[in-house]
Amino acid sequence: MSSSGPESSTRRRRSAWRAIVGSLWILVAGVCAVLSRGSLLAGHPAYPVLLAVCVVVGLWLVGTGLRPVPADRPRHRVATVVGRGLAALLSLVVLGSLVYLVPATAEPGAVAAMAGAAAVRVSESPTRITLTPGRAPAAGLVFQPGAKVDPRAYVPLLQQVSAAGYLVVVVKQPVDIGFLAIGDPADVIAGHPEVTRWAVGGHSLGGVAAGVYAARPDTGVRGLLFWASYPLTSLADRTDLVVASVSGTADGLSTPADIEASRAKLPPAAVFTAVPGGVHAYFGDYGPQAGDGTATIDRAAAQQQIVAATTTFLLLVASS
Repeated sequence: MSSSGPESSTRRRRSAWRAIVGSLWILVAGVCAVLSRGSLLAGHPAYPVLLAVCVVVGLWLVGTGLRPVPADRPRHRVATVVGRGLAALLSLVVLGSLVYLVPATAEPGAVAAMAGAAAVRVSESPTRITLTPGRAPAAGLVFQPGAKVDPRAYVPLLQQVSAAGYLVVVVKQPVDIGFLAIGDPADVIAGHPEVTRWAVGGHSLGGVAAGVYAARPDTGVRGLLFWASYPLTSLADRTDLVVASVSGTADGLSTPADIEASRAKLPPAAVFTAVPGGVHAYFGDYGPQAGDGTATIDRAAAQQQIVAATTTFLLLVASS
């Protein structure tokens, strides 16, 4: 016997609600895939996998929503309201995170640099970009990108660093967040026994993550490099580390005041290089960044100073 009336109407509304929520999951995942299409498959596989999972969840919700709830299945109004509330909260958190994590895609010049150059060979895996110089490397640098930045955006600058005789490995971080790849330098270092002197570093949040790794005991790293970044905790007593901080005086995110305050957290011998008029987004080729300052120097000139300060730092690491 078919049901009708208020109970049937409630079941239809419940099914429609599931179908709508499922469609939203699919829609948001699809939009994020389109927005990140330039870098979706170039970074760590975690983000595309997350998008795929959201599509599967959305399809499941749509499927269950289109399937009528049996008339004899007991339903309790309080449980239904609580369940919907939790589902709505979960959807808000997950889908909001998807939108937030859309990465800044590397500019065409940076993508082209992935082909390598005469003095530097560029190779890639799902979790690394490795820049190998044409001669035996004097030292190695494990580099952590800034938050939500396509790791390829750093290749043009780091290619110049590698050409000076250094092995550089750019970490592809899960969902492009440095704190999810803090331990990765250990794997990189273990994978290159031919390099005996290592430094870790990074841009912005990537520099913070590198600082956390360097603060661990017995890592064996000899240097720590901050690009528009600063440490999370004090490293002032780490006189065994060669430390360099490179920043821009017009940076609106890692401000000059932030960099100045970091001096107390770094060893007395730490070298600070300020690029006059440089901004946060000059440390990678991924376009302008929200909240950044206004540059008073052109990108090429600023990046030339960033590369020079970095190669000088690695020279000190190699001779330490």
